[in-house]
Order: sequence, then C-alpha cells, then structure tokens
Amino acid sequence: MSTDPPEDLANLSMRELFRVEAENQVAILTRGLLELEQKPATSEHLAELMRAAHSLKGAARIVGLEAAVQIAHALEDCFVLAQRGKLVLRQPEVDLLLRGTDELLQLARQAETPGAGGESAPAAETQTLLRALADLAQAGDAAAGDGDVHHGDAARRGDASAFENEIECGRHRPAPSGLALS
Repeated sequence: MSTDPPEDLANLSMRELFRVEAENQVAILTRGLLELEQKPATSEHLAELMRAAHSLKGAARIVGLEAAVQIAHALEDCFVLAQRGKLVLRQPEVDLLLRGTDELLQLARQAETPGAGGESAPAAETQTLLRALADLAQAGDAAAGDGDVHHGDAARRGDASAFENEIECGRHRPAPSGLALS
C-alpha cells in the first residue's frame, strides 16, 4: 500500500501548487457554504470559511493572479461581516458566494495553461461577479454603520492590541513560513 501523495508536490510549478491549494480551499468553502443552506452559521463555521478565503487570497497574490486575489478578498469580507452579524447569508447570498468559489477554481485551473497570465484585467464575467460581491459586502457595511473597522485594518494601522484581538477572534491567522499575507 503506497503512502505517497497523489502528486509529487516537489515537481510542481508555483501555479500548479496554487491549483492544488485552490482545490483544497474551494472544497472547504463549498462544503461550508452548502452547510449554511441546512443550518444557521456559527461563529466558528464562519471563521473557517473566512480562513479558507484568506488562504486563497494570499496564495493567489504569491502567484500573481490578481482576479483571484480580488474574489477571495471579497469572499473574506463577506464572511467577516457575517461573523460580526452585519450580513445575513441566506440562499441568494450563499449562491453568490458559491459562484465566487467556482470562479476561483476556474481561475486556478486556467493559470496552469501555458501562456495564461495573471496580470491582465479580469474578464467581464469576473468583473460582474466582483461587482456583485462588492455590493453584498457594501450592504453588510451599511448595516455595520460608519465607524466599523474592517478585518486586518488593525495590523495596517499598527494597532497591536486590536490586531491581537483579531487573532484571538479568528479574524486573522498568522502567515505560514514567514510569508506576509494580508
């Protein structure tokens, strides 16, 4: 019986590694979003979804896939707002978030295609999805009020105590191996 991984990760390119990571994180997102259709979200459940989106955002940034970075960031923002009780994730919202996960997986798979670039502007379909996700997050932001602080803002401001609170509440996870992910 072999204990070797299905793919020899040492022989994969960065974009191939991103695809593997995207497939794993999208599976977490998809499973978690489908669970939201069956039962109300808990803070822990939303934190798991937020971390998966955050991981995808950082991985996409490393390989230069800006459209994937933007989508993952928009998903992450929605999960943070839901975690704070500022955004309710009902069927239409879950469907939109699932569209985002599908697009992330498609972008990850396209990135492996020779000549596929991550630096160009997102396609029209991706732009439409990004606008819809931004509208969803803005609806949650409007419910949050004017003075609400977005996740990660404490670190960018250099507010150490607020940043530690974000970590304790699961809104920020330290980057692995010294990688700086935001």
